Amino acid sequence: YVFLPREAAYPLNVTLQYGFDLPTYVGFTLSLATLLLLILHALKSRRRLRRAEVLAELYELSP
Repeated sequence: YVFLPREAAYPLNVTLQYGFDLPTYVGFTLSLATLLLLILHALKSRRRLRRAEVLAELYELSP
């Protein structure tokens, strides 16, 4: 029998009770959502940057 602190044993207890690891599941979902938000934010800022470049080119071309 290996002695574990209560925090370390908590996911194991949840796994035994519910059949799946609840804390890991929640953490995985949160990290996945954060990753998706970061990707969306990067795409949005890149599109905004591209629009700014196009506007700058138009301003340079205009007499």
